[in-house]
Amino acid sequence: MFDPKVETWHGRVSLKLHVRDVLMRSDEDLGSTSPDTVRLVDDLFARADEFTRDSEVTNIAQAPSFHTKVVGVSFEGRQQVVARLSTDDELLLVREPDNSHDPNAVAVTTRDGVRLGYLRRTVAAALAPEIDRGARYRVQVTDLTGGQDDQSRGVNIFVARLAQARAGESAVSVEQQRSRERARLEALSAAELTDELRGLLIGDKSLLPAQQASLDNLERGVSTLCVMATGRGKSLIFHVHAARTALLAHRASVFVYPLRALVSDQAYHLSQVFDRLGMTTRVLTGETPLPTRAETFEALAAGMVDIVLTTPEFLAINSGKFAAGGRVGFLVVDEAHHVGFAKAGVRPAYLEMPRVLEELGNPVVRAVTATASEPVAREICRLLSVGPDGVIIDPSCRDNLSIVDDRNVSGRDERLVSLLVHGEKTLVYVNSREQTVSLARMLRHRVWEFGHRVAFYNGGLTRTDRQAVEEAFRAGDLSYVIATSAFGEGVNLPDVRHVVLYHLPFDEVEFNQMSGRAGRDGSQAWVHLEYDTADARINERILRRDAPSRQSLVTLYQMLRTMQHDASEGGQDSFAATNADIAAACVAAEPRCDIDDRTVSCGISIFRELGFCETSGYGVGRRIEMVSQPRHMDLFQSIRYIEGLRAQEEFARYRDWALESSDDEILARINRPIVPERGGNVHG
Repeated sequence: MFDPKVETWHGRVSLKLHVRDVLMRSDEDLGSTSPDTVRLVDDLFARADEFTRDSEVTNIAQAPSFHTKVVGVSFEGRQQVVARLSTDDELLLVREPDNSHDPNAVAVTTRDGVRLGYLRRTVAAALAPEIDRGARYRVQVTDLTGGQDDQSRGVNIFVARLAQARAGESAVSVEQQRSRERARLEALSAAELTDELRGLLIGDKSLLPAQQASLDNLERGVSTLCVMATGRGKSLIFHVHAARTALLAHRASVFVYPLRALVSDQAYHLSQVFDRLGMTTRVLTGETPLPTRAETFEALAAGMVDIVLTTPEFLAINSGKFAAGGRVGFLVVDEAHHVGFAKAGVRPAYLEMPRVLEELGNPVVRAVTATASEPVAREICRLLSVGPDGVIIDPSCRDNLSIVDDRNVSGRDERLVSLLVHGEKTLVYVNSREQTVSLARMLRHRVWEFGHRVAFYNGGLTRTDRQAVEEAFRAGDLSYVIATSAFGEGVNLPDVRHVVLYHLPFDEVEFNQMSGRAGRDGSQAWVHLEYDTADARINERILRRDAPSRQSLVTLYQMLRTMQHDASEGGQDSFAATNADIAAACVAAEPRCDIDDRTVSCGISIFRELGFCETSGYGVGRRIEMVSQPRHMDLFQSIRYIEGLRAQEEFARYRDWALESSDDEILARINRPIVPERGGNVHG
């Protein structure tokens, strides 16, 4: 409330308290919080460390599939059971909550219940809460090792998540439910299915004229460019048509996003949406492990995958594998203005789109953006084969949004407190999981009366925890959520009054999407710009870890070769080391290098993609084997490296705009589309 000031007058020193702010509130202002939400928030903060871990198994619980190793196969006569296994045999995961050695224990058994061993402790810790909440998994033997010269046999497995089961249901019953729902939808006419999908996705709301026009075009097989402002429902159009393509035409869709980070955020919520329809969604980017890539392409060609989310670089390099089987009938290019910039040498993968489309059999294309000037729109149409009748424009302006410009102004934490005590629904975006927790804790400490109305949300939360936070925020039990970009696509709340960009987002797309979550009900809402110049330097450092410099990669490669040599001297074909161990060894050998555990993780993925090494297992159990005489490879043959580099380039182009543009210029970018000067079918 006060700023203390020391003043001197006629030799006398006095302390005065200058009023900064007076916030009046009554008991009614605090509102009521349900007991369930109180328990939810207390539980979240009690488990905060679990949600902010950045280890090699952090995302396994959310991953659609992964490869790992069964441990403990040498005990209790299990070698005899392993000897009877064959590649592709189906296995089971069985929770053992009463296990005296590990309450998170997950046993691996044969189909008839004979125990083979266990998941590694760190993997089990990630999966156990999911299994306890109803998640079920398909497990398959991928490789049987050892068994010669008295070596113990080993078992490598592939684990794929099935649909979420309700309490007491088996995975089989869930699959049956998905099959029945899919069969029901497939029996509908195109009009009936479209209306059913609209109801499932947006409830009682009607389609906007531009949405309806776009869907009509796509149904007729007309490729379409749709220009609409952020928050007007661009994504709904291609979600509906992708479902129609899968359920009525029995063909697959490919969604192309400009950045890998966007793919990850979108995939989480899209998998939930389409799972309800009996559809299967997969992700293919430079971060996707090589075995998972191969398995996904096989499933796509075999008709077992309905939607693939990817990047332009991954699609351009692997277009032949996407085309295998001839199943791609619909291609979506989100944030399509990136296509229009490719002519200037930016994002050259987009220039490959005519070749890619031809290789895929010329599927129907849906390009969407909020930013398409006349030259950009022309280039989009040229590269994606969109004719004049396929350009649809929604010029509507979201004039209920206002900008509060506090960039590079001190005291942003105090402003967060002020917003909290006013009690309006507020969404605060930060750029790391750790910050979601630390800021939420600060607010709970500063304004204890509102403690149970504050929660955090990030990609480390389990699916169940995310849903619980979303529901409580929607219901108004929570009024303040501190989130990363994980709170995005699929979380549609109409009555968010304040969106606070506490940190500088990583790219223009994030900036627009985050800002666009304010005031979707049409009532007055505010976007608060609280970031500063220092945030840009932090973001640059974070992004560098996903495309390390050539010198960092050389240092890392030399250290891995040294570790391989030491292992070979000891009679081992491979060596075990965590990312943190390897990073520490690199810094010890070369103190000036800028290598941390994230750099190591990225570097090993790049080397694996280029054929320089092979890995198995996770965490402390991961083993690395360096190829003795690898063939020469260019860094740009690694999709992982290219995607990371493109993210850096995107940030460099957008950074100055976000820091230096006037608030009017920023508001114009987020509340109205940039449309072509001529041409197109205008629908308000």
